[in-house]
Formats: sequence, C-alpha cells, structure tokens
Amino acid sequence: MDANQNRMVDIVRAAIVVSFSNLGDSLLYVALPLIYSSFGLNLVQVGILLSANRLVRFASNTLAGYVYGIKPLKWVLVTSIIAAFFINLSYGYIGGFLPFLTMRLLWGITWSFLRLGGYLSVVSFSDEFNRGRYMGVYQSISSIGFLSGGLVGGVLLDSWGFTSANLLLALGTFLVIPIAFSLTDKRLDVTQPEYVHKFNIRTLLGNSELFSIGVGVMLTRLFLGSLISSTLSLYLIEILGSEGITFLGWNVGIASLTGILLSFRIFIKFLLGPVIGVLSDKFGGQRTMGILFVSGSASLMMLAISQSLGIITMAVILSFLSDAGLGVVLASQVSDMVETGDADSKFTLSAFTNWIDIGSALGPLVIFSLISKISFNSIFVSASAVLLLYALVIRKAL
Repeated sequence: MDANQNRMVDIVRAAIVVSFSNLGDSLLYVALPLIYSSFGLNLVQVGILLSANRLVRFASNTLAGYVYGIKPLKWVLVTSIIAAFFINLSYGYIGGFLPFLTMRLLWGITWSFLRLGGYLSVVSFSDEFNRGRYMGVYQSISSIGFLSGGLVGGVLLDSWGFTSANLLLALGTFLVIPIAFSLTDKRLDVTQPEYVHKFNIRTLLGNSELFSIGVGVMLTRLFLGSLISSTLSLYLIEILGSEGITFLGWNVGIASLTGILLSFRIFIKFLLGPVIGVLSDKFGGQRTMGILFVSGSASLMMLAISQSLGIITMAVILSFLSDAGLGVVLASQVSDMVETGDADSKFTLSAFTNWIDIGSALGPLVIFSLISKISFNSIFVSASAVLLLYALVIRKAL
C-alpha cells in the first residue's frame, strides 16, 4: 500500500468514527419535536436542548484545539468515541429538562473533540493538491451516521418506541470503538500550549477571509442544516397532517417520513461530496460557492410555497445538495488557510467550527421559540432571501 493509500485509510477510519458517534444525536432531532411531552418538555425547552450542545462548543472547540496540540490524535478520538457511546445510551433512560440538558452539554463537549479530530486528520494526511478530494471523501463518510440514524431511528421510533430505538443506535456507536484504536498514532504539529491564548474574538472576526468564510458556513448551517433538520417533522405535520401518508397500503408515520427525507443526505454526501471536492479544486471555490448558495436559496423558496409531498421532497434534496457542497467547499478553503499559514493562528479550524456552531445553535433556539408566532412560509422566505443576498456579495468579499 503506497503513501497516498495509507493517508486515505486513516482519513476514512477517522470519518467512520466521527460518523457513528452521531447516531443518538440524530434520533433526538426526529423524536423530540414529536414526542416532547412524554419527556415532560415543552417546545421552547426542545429548542434549548437541541441548541445547548452547540452553544457549549463555543468554549469546548478551543479546549479541543488545545488538547490536540499536546496529545496524539488517535487517543483523543478513542476517549471521545467511548464518551459518545455512554452519552447516547443515556438518552433512553432519562427524562425531564435538567437531566437532558446535562447530557446535551456533555455531548457538545465530546463532539468538539470528535469533529475537530476529523478535520485535523484531513489536514494531517493531505496536501494542497488533493485536499478538496480528501475533504469530500471525509465529509461524505462522516455524515452517514447522523443521517442513517435519522432514517433508522425514525422507523424504529414509529415501530418500537424511543427507548428501544435509542438502545440499538447506541450499540452502533459502540461497534466503531475498535476502529478508533486502529488509527495511526500521530501527534499533530500544534505543540505549543500558548496557541490556545491566541484564539480569541480577534481570531474569529479579525481575519477578513476567515470572517467571510465563517459567515457563509454559519448561514449554511443555520438555514440549510439546522432549520430543516430540527423542524422538518413539525413542518410535515402542518402540510400532511399528524397521521402521515399511506403508501401502497402501508401507513408511513411522520417520524418514518422525516427519517426517510433526512436520509437523502446520505446518498447526496456520499456520492456527490467527493465530486464537489474535485470540481472545487478544478474550477475554484468562489464560483462553486456562489452557485451552491443560489441553489440553497431556491430550495427554501420551494418549501415556502409547497403544498405537496413531491415538491417538499425535491426541495429537501436540493437543500441537502447545496448544504453538502458548501460544507466541502468552505472546509477546503479553511484547510488551505491552515496549510499555507494565511490565518492568524493554528487554531483557525477551531474558529471555523465556532462559526458552524453559531449557525447550528441559532436554528433550534430561535425557531422553536417563534414557531407559534411566525408561519413556516415566512421563515423559509426570509431564509431564502438572506442566502440569495449572501450569494450576490460573496465574490467581492473573498
């Protein structure tokens, strides 16, 4: 096996570990909006719980960057995936707002280490000539767990209930722990603890290129990721009714239907992620980025005017395609900044993931607070307009 193959194997292994850590988390996005009352929760508390793990990452992303600077990548990922298993398992045996909030905060910290470890594996085992392709492969594989967890979890939720569904998904996380032990034991080139002190608000806002990319990834995660994934089940109830649909004589519940629609991300990211990475390397990130923001805006406008499952399905697929492409392009551009030293510090990846978390955290927190006051149509139209405006200005900003 040559050097390039060895690098790809390590990236694939890290991506699998990161992917299957997400199974329990993905189930909550399907289940909590539908059965929140059975946990003693209300919709506002659901929004807080789906945002809490992201809000805590503003601090834990920096901590993760510091730890990866002094500890080998392999052993940080091993510890993190073991913690993810126990956290995911706990969701089936707790109830009430405070216990859920505690576990969601712990999951947010754990995810900081898992996600940053995945990005750093790409940076460590790639170069400027293949980083887009490797990042596409990583993004494709690392998304499978979250998305398949939504599909399998939704079907199991309708069939067996939450506790059984959660237990099976937690066991899936357990099965990838040996893969983490097989990773290359490599220490990253971020060895000085003082780097952690250089990551501050200036790192987040002071670099104009990082700021432009950060705003882009924030909007992507807010409107094409968090908004759709956290509210899709409620949106389907509003359009189709609480009983779901009948297909070939079978009743398909809202949880199953939500999981099926979310699962389209599996095929889009797995099949098209590497392709988009190659196109980005060939044609340039700015041009690719502008096209994808326009397509994302169009998908949200389709959801705003949709009254049928067919249009909803097409809009969701287009949204996921735009989201997947933007994830690859934006992450590749930030990786290039780290490699070439254009950033203010080697904690640029931590700053980038903080921008992701700003968008991801705002989604559930804001939407579930406003959902009884603002229609889905108004939400989708507003989000579409913002993405279109960003697409018009991004070429001048970068």
